Amino acid sequence: MASARRLRPAGLLGALLLALASASPASAFEPKPERPSIDYDDVGGKVFDAVVLRPLGVGFTVVGGLSFLIAAPLASYSVGFDEVWDLFVMGPVDFTFLRPLGEF
Repeated sequence: MASARRLRPAGLLGALLLALASASPASAFEPKPERPSIDYDDVGGKVFDAVVLRPLGVGFTVVGGLSFLIAAPLASYSVGFDEVWDLFVMGPVDFTFLRPLGEF
């Protein structure tokens, strides 16, 4: 009887080891996300926009703001402030700061 009691835990241990050995391990591998492809035809336009056109746009925004100060009193008698504001200030601001890079 003593040998039967010793076999039971050994049998359970053997069954447990067999079950653990046959189980497939969880995979920690995750595939890398694909890198976005670079459209090299569009890169030149974006560089030209960032290096040349955006600084020019900042200059046009400053000049437009000063021109608005001169044109505002005259506009109050004719077309109104909104049209002059849109022409002198918001046009250069839209071109310089609001449009996406590389879209002309």
